[in-house]
Amino acid sequence: MGMSKRAMTNGTKSNYSLLSRLMLMHNSDFWNFHAAWFRFVDGRLESQSQRSHKHMLYELHYVLKGRLSIVLEHGKPFTVDSGQFIIIPPRVMHFIVDEAPPSQKLVSGFDIQSENAQIVQCLQTVQKGVCCWESETLRQLVQALHSKMERSPLTATSLSPFLVQSIILEMLEIIQPPTPYQTDVKLKSSINDERVQACRQIIRDHIQSNIMGRDVANQLGMSLRHLNRLCNASCGCSIHHLILQERMERARFLLESTSLSLTDISEMIGYSSVYAFIRAFKSNTGISPGKYQKDAGRR
Repeated sequence: MGMSKRAMTNGTKSNYSLLSRLMLMHNSDFWNFHAAWFRFVDGRLESQSQRSHKHMLYELHYVLKGRLSIVLEHGKPFTVDSGQFIIIPPRVMHFIVDEAPPSQKLVSGFDIQSENAQIVQCLQTVQKGVCCWESETLRQLVQALHSKMERSPLTATSLSPFLVQSIILEMLEIIQPPTPYQTDVKLKSSINDERVQACRQIIRDHIQSNIMGRDVANQLGMSLRHLNRLCNASCGCSIHHLILQERMERARFLLESTSLSLTDISEMIGYSSVYAFIRAFKSNTGISPGKYQKDAGRR
């Protein structure tokens, strides 16, 4: 995936300051994940060649354009071409040479703690040093993250934790695919959970606009059909009904906690008229928003 010169020139420094200062963390029964930095780098703007060094974290280099030469301390050289990535283990000395013409890449330093058998096996494989080709899913996830950051860098933080984790999970599955007889359902489930959370966050961020399912799908870098399958599998409903659920949840919160008029509330959750809001609310809850607001006031 190549990035335009305009995108890299206008966005690199702001993207760097945005994501390098954001502590991307997620703790759950599945894993404890922490990304200390996660950014796009253009070799035309800053040198990607580095002297011998090491990190306390896993270091990802995903070449989007061009080629890198990376030599680990045991002397094994890796040529990382466009469309390939390498994850360097912690505390391993290495140096990097950026070959001409200057390359473009996604780079990250991250840490993972997990008792999940698939994750543990992947990290053991990483210790040996591996260079892998991207998948179509990985390319789409990275494109979604870059597109989001390029279009609206100030709001990218709400989505970046979920996209970052999905990118890393997809890479781990490329490195160590589940065997046909030992498919780790929990790994796929976690990826889907992260995508549904990202989907909900997009809806919440744009609840005041007339956001549609196709808008959410575009921001996540997937087709509307794929998004509907994901929502049905994880939530038991279509993306249309998920948007409706989020609107009704925001409406109930505003009715319970504010004295705003129904007209104001309808505008704040993306309805073109107060009458459309009243019909939708009553159909969803069995009670009119006016009565709901009065009952909330009595409570």
